Amino acid sequence: MTLTEIIGHSGARIALLCAVLLVTPACTDSAPPPLAELTTSHAALAGGEVLRLGALGIELMTALHADPADVECPGHSVTDSVHVLDYGGGCPPSSGSTSQGLSGQAEFTVAPSTGWFVGSFEGIGFSGHTVSGELSGSYSPVGEQIMFDLQFASVQRTDRDDLALDVLFQVEGSDGTFLVEVDGGLLIGPALPDTTISLSGVTVHNGSLDSCVHPTAGSIELRRGTQTGSFEFSPDSASSGNVPFTLDGELFSTLPICS
Repeated sequence: MTLTEIIGHSGARIALLCAVLLVTPACTDSAPPPLAELTTSHAALAGGEVLRLGALGIELMTALHADPADVECPGHSVTDSVHVLDYGGGCPPSSGSTSQGLSGQAEFTVAPSTGWFVGSFEGIGFSGHTVSGELSGSYSPVGEQIMFDLQFASVQRTDRDDLALDVLFQVEGSDGTFLVEVDGGLLIGPALPDTTISLSGVTVHNGSLDSCVHPTAGSIELRRGTQTGSFEFSPDSASSGNVPFTLDGELFSTLPICS
């Protein structure tokens, strides 16, 4: 075989090898498709978790500052400055926040002169959806209104260990209506990236603070990775259970907030 033939055969083999490599993923210059970081299922999960936690906080603050003599559920015992709220295996709260049975126990140390409190709760929740964690904050009655801050920390569901919540709620209540605000809550998990959560003007009513909370006004904003989504609440969404969900500025779908 002549030198020219050898070079020709080698060139053909090299060309063939390059053609094969170019059709494999490792040899292409195209970027992988973007990761769907904020899926509809994750948005519904994050929104539902933070609403349930806010509802739990409203119930606990209502029970903690009620006269124990007027309350059948939860059991409320006081030793010095330590208050224990015990819902047992499940009882409908005397506050009327929900007709569903609430279970579990919470313990708080309260400073009566300032309204500050700090405590923890264990296996407490609505309809089998129970959480454990820490809760601190302040409570201030202002005429017919009540105002309180609720700092939830290291909150975990008892049925799964891949989720955790840290949320600071600001709540105003009057005549059984509660206005709930959150600036920068955090849902950790179930996988990276974590999700920041904000609530603006979310309005809930006594009697609807159960395992599936349906606000009648306000919004929830979710940020996960590079994506932003929001729920917009209204009387119509509260009655239907389906909430408009916007993803990256465009109306994406209507979703059940509690799934």
